[in-house]
Amino acid sequence: SLFSEEGIRVSRDALCPAPSQSLPAMNKKQIQLKKKEKERKDSAGSKTATSKESLVKQAKDAAAHKCVVCLTTFMITAKSKHLAEHCDSKHAKLPRERCFPGLAEMVALEEVGAGKKT
Repeated sequence: SLFSEEGIRVSRDALCPAPSQSLPAMNKKQIQLKKKEKERKDSAGSKTATSKESLVKQAKDAAAHKCVVCLTTFMITAKSKHLAEHCDSKHAKLPRERCFPGLAEMVALEEVGAGKKT
């Protein structure tokens, strides 16, 4: 029990109203938005930057071919022919080695690989 300044006994409920009395009632839309926000926070917390899946994805993305000029990303399985076509169509005034620095080695490897198959 608590006492006021005048020495009168006061209950805790009189000093601190119940939470339901102080908060306005939420409509359904607000409740749904709050629920979605909570779910989004929970799901975002489960995948961190150091999780196994994200590390594998980072390594895979780093291995992809990327045009240095326009930053267009090509799959790791892209052939040198596709990369050369990109250079010729998008960056015709620039040398191919400017777009893809490793293109010459890639062409040489593909030619060696094609020689073995025949």
